[in-house]
Amino acid sequence: MAENSYVNPKAVLRRRAAEFIAAEAAHRNPLKPLLQAIGRLGETAFLFGGTLRDLMLRGLGHDPHDVDIVVAKLTPDLLSYLGPHIRRKTRFGGLEVSIGHWDLDIWELSDTWAFRERLVAGGGFGDLPKTTFLNVQAIAAEVPSSQGATVRLAEHGFFRAIRQRTVDINFEDNPFPGHCLLTALTTAYSLGFALSPRLIRYVLHYGNKVDMQELCLCQARRYGRILYGQDVLQAWIAHLARHHRETPSLPIPLPRHRVLQHSLPWSQQHILPRSGSSETIQDDDPIAPKQQEPLTHGCRQKSLF
Repeated sequence: MAENSYVNPKAVLRRRAAEFIAAEAAHRNPLKPLLQAIGRLGETAFLFGGTLRDLMLRGLGHDPHDVDIVVAKLTPDLLSYLGPHIRRKTRFGGLEVSIGHWDLDIWELSDTWAFRERLVAGGGFGDLPKTTFLNVQAIAAEVPSSQGATVRLAEHGFFRAIRQRTVDINFEDNPFPGHCLLTALTTAYSLGFALSPRLIRYVLHYGNKVDMQELCLCQARRYGRILYGQDVLQAWIAHLARHHRETPSLPIPLPRHRVLQHSLPWSQQHILPRSGSSETIQDDDPIAPKQQEPLTHGCRQKSLF
């Protein structure tokens, strides 16, 4: 093999997505039958966001237990099939579904917030990645209608984000900036990516407006516990503010937890993952079952959430 051989990241993700959808592994049942049922009922389905990001960055060895599925239409037949597994209907018209150990968010393409509010034109599959807050979420894959068919991808700056290892704003309009701030910080930390100057300005702006206790409550609702306390979040924001003053045009990574531990009270240090641990946090982390309002739909708090 040539020393400078090129690996096409789109081809890698297509292959991994196809294997994820078609794999016979027992722990993936009954996700595969669900996806097959959607196709059998004549519906088009798309995997979206963090599921694909994790497949790209972590491979098939890491199964995201929280999966976002967008369907062309929630037909009566599909609703009937999903009925026994529906936990609740979200405020945006989507469904929270639990099947086995899988937690699924399923919604109609037209119910995507940016489409419904007419903030993003088009409203088709190719436009779906334009609606995510972060560039590392801006990826969608159509579930093939037949086994062996090529997985069709749509993206909006996703592969550039992976190549540059930088988290940036993809689509800023969002009804829950507090959620966006938390997602930006925890996603960048989890991936080990830098935050772009534009995203840093967003974090610093809303960091002065949100109640850090509310960000902790958001984590508790999502994960069943607080993984990053107020002191950790404030230390991250202070780190960004300090370095952004010095180098306002450069991306800035968050300090790893070993650095943070030196400046944290003992009571906060247990919140941070252990060195060498695989425990990370991101917007679709399967640490614990979702509780009440999921982060993907904001927290039931003030207007910032």
